[in-house]
Formats: sequence, structure tokens, C-alpha cells
Amino acid sequence: MRDIMATIKLITLLLTVVAFIYTQYTDIWTINFTLQITVTTILIALNILLNGRKNTANNILFAAPFVIFGVVIGSFLKYAFDYTNDLQASPLTIAINFIDTVFIINICLSRFTYIDVLNLPFSKDFKNHIIITRSLYEKAIPIFTRMRWHSDQLPPPPDIIGYFQYKIFRASIYCKLIPALFLHIYNEAVQIENIIENRRRHFK
Repeated sequence: MRDIMATIKLITLLLTVVAFIYTQYTDIWTINFTLQITVTTILIALNILLNGRKNTANNILFAAPFVIFGVVIGSFLKYAFDYTNDLQASPLTIAINFIDTVFIINICLSRFTYIDVLNLPFSKDFKNHIIITRSLYEKAIPIFTRMRWHSDQLPPPPDIIGYFQYKIFRASIYCKLIPALFLHIYNEAVQIENIIENRRRHFK
């Protein structure tokens, strides 16, 4: 019975995420900025209620560099090359969509506990992969927050003069943090996989 309930819960949460992401690419969503802001506010308030203020702040700090990078690149493509996608979505809409996606995934993950993972009717290997993936996702946000804090302590080069150049300098550092985070998480995943494999070999 527990395995059935865990499976139903997993399918429901996955369908919620997929349906929400699909909704973001409909005409009703892209042309209604008030709706976008309202949903974003609701998701942030819901995350504060379920996961606390610290988790919410970490998620916002995690999403910020991606949002900045998306807005800059999107604005450059749209206005410099007169590029738009099929739905005529503005860079600001894309940024809001990313923030909403981060929060909806975080909320759904917080509702699916490790006990639910263990109750799933899957193999041990598959359950281990799910547990490792969720653990790394939970680690990624605070790790990125610390990486960003350390990067903020770096002084700008002497040739950086003016507010605009300083902001470009900071944005370039944040963009470099993104691949650094992925490399760090990948190394963590490899280490965890090696630990699990070693324990299997020694405790057979």
C-alpha cells in the first residue's frame, strides 16, 4: 500500500511541475504580466510558509545570476538582432518563468520525502539515484550562496572605473560561478557514487 501511495504522490508532483511549465508557454501567460507577478508572489509566499525564509532567500540568490544572464542575453538578441520567439516572450517574462520554475520544483521536492523515495516500487539502484539527485539539489543552493558570497569579496581590478563597469564585472563573475557550481556538483555525485559502490563491495 505504501508503494502505491508513494508512486501516486510522485506522479502527481511530476505532473504538477510539467503542467506548470507548459502553462508558462501559453499565450494567456505570456501576454499577462499581472498574472505572472501574482503567481510569482504566491509561489514565494507558499515557499516561505512550507520551507522557511532562509530556504526562500537561498533560492532567490540561486536564481539571480541565471535571471541576470537570461535578461542580458535575451535583451541583446531581441533588440540588437530584432529576435523574438514564437510567443513574443520578453526577457523579463523569461526571467520570471525561471524564478517560478525554481520555486515550483523546490516546493514539490519538499513534499516528496526520503521515506517516500524508499517506499517506491523500484530497484535499489534507481532509488539511490533519486536520493543522490535530491541530495545534490538541496546542496546546490547553499553551496552556490556561499560561492557567491566569496566572489563578492573579490575586489575589482584597478581598470574598473564607474558603476556600469563594476556591474559588468560582477555579472561576469556570476556567470563564471554557474559552470563552477555544475563541476562542483558533478564531483560530489562521483564521490557519493564511489562511496556507495565501495560499501556494496565490502558488505556483500
